[in-house]
Amino acid sequence: MNECNEKMLELSQAFEKIARDSAQNMIASATDEGNKNLEERAAEISSHFTDQLEGHVRSYLEFIGESIKEFPKKPPAA
Repeated sequence: MNECNEKMLELSQAFEKIARDSAQNMIASATDEGNKNLEERAAEISSHFTDQLEGHVRSYLEFIGESIKEFPKKPPAA
């Protein structure tokens, strides 16, 4: 009976190791996937922000350019 208990203990430990390894692999995979998703989303947000900023800068520079055109070319005579 003692030999049977030893075999059961070995089997139990083997299953425990398999379960632990599987759980660690699943956690690592989920973490990698989560990091990849976060990196992709951060890149999308950064690109959108850059596009919006470029648009605002372009509009502002056009406004400044138009404003400068409205200044008289010669100073008024005093």
